[in-house]
Amino acid sequence: MGLLQDPMRVVEQIDWHLLNGNLEKFPGAFVLAAGNLSRQLLEQILFILCFYSGMPRNSYLRSDSTLQTAGRLLKVLDQQPLVSARPYWQLARERGPRISKFARQPRTLKKWQRLLNEPSHYSAGYRRVDAISIKEFVDQVRNWFDDKDKHLTLSAVNELYSRGKIKAILGDDRENTPGIAWRITVTAANLEIDAAGQLSLRGPKGNLYVVSNSEIPKGPWPGAPLLVQGYDGFVIQQQFVTKRGNPVNLASFEAILMSFAQTPGERAYLTRRLRELGVEVRYRS
Repeated sequence: MGLLQDPMRVVEQIDWHLLNGNLEKFPGAFVLAAGNLSRQLLEQILFILCFYSGMPRNSYLRSDSTLQTAGRLLKVLDQQPLVSARPYWQLARERGPRISKFARQPRTLKKWQRLLNEPSHYSAGYRRVDAISIKEFVDQVRNWFDDKDKHLTLSAVNELYSRGKIKAILGDDRENTPGIAWRITVTAANLEIDAAGQLSLRGPKGNLYVVSNSEIPKGPWPGAPLLVQGYDGFVIQQQFVTKRGNPVNLASFEAILMSFAQTPGERAYLTRRLRELGVEVRYRS
């Protein structure tokens, strides 16, 4: 299971393994598979908590960007940052109801980490995790998830892999809808005359990168949002910013132009660009 896997579909797959033991060729194979998926589902929940609590990435990700073990994640969630008197569990709860529903369960998550932390390879001892305990786990977490939770990890991965150029957001709507805010740098060079002969501002051409839910992007980050095939309803907010990172004021076209004229150098470049487009501009003293 990849980190971008839809948790509700993972729950369905675990159910399928537990209900179809009669189809397996090796006794217990489906229970082992269900146990592996359960452990990975638990790790996905802990990743969500670590990321949205504001925890530094090196506390929950290794140097190769793989996730730390569930036991390690639970330990760091118990800690508190130097700048706060509250542990990360509390900081996660304060992000809103979508994260809080997981952050209110520290004892439950720790219990399942202890029970599910069993290797799936050959062992001479009796296994502690059986179909009954896995069903108890999946029945419990099933009630935590809804269809938008898959976007929590997608938004987090976008921010992590873009090194903050794309930000994960949680909406202030009733559903605390997750998504991303994509900051797009524009300058006076992006001003143009449109088909109607009007002065307009057009953002640079960009791409959206679509992968399967089992993938993590390889190589340099493409600089554009990463989407997952089949994940409908993902929220992308675009914000135009200047080279200095200041938001472009879109209240009026005069305000847009003034966003590009904050320094003498910027005003000179804006004037040249407008003259190229056949537009004269005068600045108020």
